[in-house]
Amino acid sequence: MEEELRDMKARKAHYDMLHFVADAQQGIPKLCPCGSITKESVDEEDTYDYLPGKRYFICKDFE
Repeated sequence: MEEELRDMKARKAHYDMLHFVADAQQGIPKLCPCGSITKESVDEEDTYDYLPGKRYFICKDFE
């Protein structure tokens, strides 16, 4: 049972990695799940020196 669980977790991690790669290749979606268009905003304040100008994609109806 423990070996099956370990195998299942390894397979899930592999499929998650494939999903993340597929999302990265598609880019940021143009539409929010609520149906409105997303807007790009850039964080001008350098919170961390290794992430300057971090980009955010926000929806006007998102709370």
